[in-house]
Amino acid sequence: MRSKWNKHQILNMAAKLRAHLPECSPYKRTTLHKMLQRHRIVYAKPDNSSLGYGVIRIESGPPYMLQSGTRRIRCKSFSSLWRTLQTQMKKRPYILQQGIELMTRHGRRFDLRVMVQHSKSESWQVTGDAARLAPARQIITNISAGGSVVPLLNLLPDSISTAGKHELSKQCANVALMASKQLARHLPYLKESGVDLAIDRSRRIWILELNTRPDTKMFNRLADRSIIEKINRFRSE
Repeated sequence: MRSKWNKHQILNMAAKLRAHLPECSPYKRTTLHKMLQRHRIVYAKPDNSSLGYGVIRIESGPPYMLQSGTRRIRCKSFSSLWRTLQTQMKKRPYILQQGIELMTRHGRRFDLRVMVQHSKSESWQVTGDAARLAPARQIITNISAGGSVVPLLNLLPDSISTAGKHELSKQCANVALMASKQLARHLPYLKESGVDLAIDRSRRIWILELNTRPDTKMFNRLADRSIIEKINRFRSE
């Protein structure tokens, strides 16, 4: 299943996951206008693409600020913003997602990819995770956009105790596991998922996206080889 909107709807069926889901809706002019009244930042994402291609960050206004990659465009009015978006989107289906103020490290945003897998001999479990650190001034953390792969514990603020960091990591794993199991109830063929999570500045955990065909190359960049080895073992069973 590629559609971000369809996956969001499945996750939203589970009451225990709703607190972790940003507001999300198909892209429409009236919906965008209302969401920008409720949220300082809204992301427009292609419904069926991956690797962060086509993602647009929109800051509420007026004036409105639109950013794609590192390019920023200032729009004096909502009508101007809408016209600019229409040009960039080129009639592709998009969704709108509430923007989350990600935790940062030295001014660079980061999020988390959690791999959840199961095999014939083992039940669903978290097999690995790693944080993705965005390049300076970039709106996405994807490796394809120049992001770096770092163990999550290395990026969490020094103001959080060691025990607190481990507890937050455990909470992320639990959210990813719940989300994967919920999707699997509706997709019986699902064997693995890559769950993209955000931790905001108040330490709340958000589900940004759930990938049913996750690219695991990023885990090759970790010094700890046991993570990619475990992921590959589950894939081979």
